[in-house]
Amino acid sequence: MNDESIASFCKEAIKIAAIEPKEAGTIGFSARFLVQTTLPHRDPGETNAWSRTNGNLSLTLQPGIISDEHGKQVSIGLPFGSIPRLILPWISTEAKRTNCRELDLNSSLISFMKKMGISSTTGGQNGSIPRFKEQLWRLFSMSIFLHEGKILNPDECMLSGSRIQIAKSYNLSWGGKKTKELSYVILDQDFFERVIDKPIPIDFRVLKILSSSPLALDLYSWLTYRYSYLNKKTSIPWKELMKQLGSEFASSPQGIQGFKRATVKALQKINTFWPISAEVNKDFLVLNHQSPHVKKISVIPKKVV
Repeated sequence: MNDESIASFCKEAIKIAAIEPKEAGTIGFSARFLVQTTLPHRDPGETNAWSRTNGNLSLTLQPGIISDEHGKQVSIGLPFGSIPRLILPWISTEAKRTNCRELDLNSSLISFMKKMGISSTTGGQNGSIPRFKEQLWRLFSMSIFLHEGKILNPDECMLSGSRIQIAKSYNLSWGGKKTKELSYVILDQDFFERVIDKPIPIDFRVLKILSSSPLALDLYSWLTYRYSYLNKKTSIPWKELMKQLGSEFASSPQGIQGFKRATVKALQKINTFWPISAEVNKDFLVLNHQSPHVKKISVIPKKVV
């Protein structure tokens, strides 16, 4: 970040630290399984599947497929980066708030994305509208395979699994002057039930100031989740944490060190508005007991600001 960006970041961090999320009216929610395991940080390119693991929990993503003008099957690609990490908490929050599977994308989501710092008014090949629409399309088209358990030996195993779609159906029609169709998504029933069942409370102000770093976004949500139930000092090996969050780092010793350095930088950002009681050593990230950034709440916010 340049000096101006650093100054802006620090100014926003001071505001977040000074006012509780409930008082600020900026509480949102993230689906638990998408905090435990995360999306790609950068475009994984042409791939049939992409996976993350968290202990016995395994998340595998497969991109949607369409046919081109020649009848050839073409991959839509997987969602990546910060945009889907902002969209998914909005989806979870709206689903939780309205208790409804059908979500308006014409006004509600566009307004929210503007407040998150993503303009919806720039077109062109590299504009925000095409990037935003492409990430939504990838998100709504992909399949999620969630597995939990372990293989004990070749003849015995303990496994459970689900195939999840985010969208049962959707319509994306922004930017066209000739159409008055509404943009919407109807969430798949299984996904809907998962996002409203004990989601992780987060602060949308934090998502905004961390939006330039997918790793920092993942780390913030994960720490909020872990501290919500952590009752004793816990050591997490860097190698295991990397399997959850470090999607662009190799599994070599050099890759693990690179992930460790990137995580420390992300922690430094988070520490500016939420002091983390943690220790960093050669092999572990050590978490001490403390309160989560957003405490559990019983009343759902009427509207996300």
